[in-house]
Amino acid sequence: MNKRKEAAEKLRVSLVTLDAWTKAGIIAAHRIGGRVYYTDSDINNALKKVSKS
Repeated sequence: MNKRKEAAEKLRVSLVTLDAWTKAGIIAAHRIGGRVYYTDSDINNALKKVSKS
């Protein structure tokens, strides 16, 4: 599981963009105890969606 900052770095986007993508459904987020995490498969799937656009 990757924290928000780690996921943003892997995607090479800002935290604001990552939040927008999460709200738009481009990337799935997992909330655990008030924290937000992203799996490596979530990140890879988001990259595929973005590259198709």
